[in-house]
Amino acid sequence: MKLIIGTDEYDLLSILVGGTVDTHLELMDVTKAAGAEITVKRLRNYLVEDLIKNTEAGGHIDTREKLLCFAGLIFMARRNAGTVVTFDEARATPLDTVAFNWADDTPREDDADPKGPADSAPGDDSAATPV
Repeated sequence: MKLIIGTDEYDLLSILVGGTVDTHLELMDVTKAAGAEITVKRLRNYLVEDLIKNTEAGGHIDTREKLLCFAGLIFMARRNAGTVVTFDEARATPLDTVAFNWADDTPREDDADPKGPADSAPGDDSAATPV
């Protein structure tokens, strides 16, 4: 799962588990001053409960707290990637430059073709990976 800002992609998991103590404290301080203290735990809940489950409903940024969470994701993504950015700069990111890619790039064992090469008939290339 990726957060895309412009042409840059950020892994959402690294946003939630990476960074420094200073970055986490700064996130809490600046969001508290803006009206709702946002922690990384709150970002995780926002990501799962509001963005992933309710994207189709359009209710993912319908309150001040959720807007601050959205800006918090941008802030943490850029900071964890080594970009020097303030929370105000993250808040000023145009919404039309931000997108999510919900595809999980991690191959899973259960996604493997159940029909392996041993099960294929001669000349049957249905198990072949298209180029």
